[in-house]
Amino acid sequence: MKKHQLSALLVVLTVALSLPTPAQAGLGARLKSLIPGFSNRGKTVIITGNYIKPRLLAELIQDKRSTPVILTASGEAGVDLYYLPYNDSAVVIKASNCIEFIDLLKPERLVFIGGSGYVSAEITDLLTDRYPSIRVDGKNWARNAEVLGALFKYKKLPVDFAEMLRQAEVASELPAFAAPTETPILPPLATPAQ
Repeated sequence: MKKHQLSALLVVLTVALSLPTPAQAGLGARLKSLIPGFSNRGKTVIITGNYIKPRLLAELIQDKRSTPVILTASGEAGVDLYYLPYNDSAVVIKASNCIEFIDLLKPERLVFIGGSGYVSAEITDLLTDRYPSIRVDGKNWARNAEVLGALFKYKKLPVDFAEMLRQAEVASELPAFAAPTETPILPPLATPAQ
């Protein structure tokens, strides 16, 4: 075989070996078809409980930065997880698929909003060993908004959070500092991700 033919063959093999396998390529396409708005480009994934204050903070950040959000809620069968794609319905994630799903998002870090009353130790323990993690869990939600605003370079977050919380409290007549034992606010559901 001549030198230029060998070089051409080497280039073809290199390109062929670097392409994803049909199974890998199909998984991304399948997720995009199952979960409208699915993107695995987020550097940070926010994980929080399905309660008004942490969820409001998470969704304000998501609206500004398109950051993926995963909500946790205790259900009859254990912990339920919901992926909130930007501008679409929530998708149920089986707790047994939590790590695989987050692996698909390829985060550089996870940000947990709220303490163990908001995100269970079961979920936190599974993920903090695997990914760099930050937990913002102060009891002062205005201060949490300041910390998250600095973290996500969203200077108006404390102001936006205070205003949205005020509007939510007026609309629903909720007390200003509801405990995580209140009934969670469930998102609209779509087809479960497998």
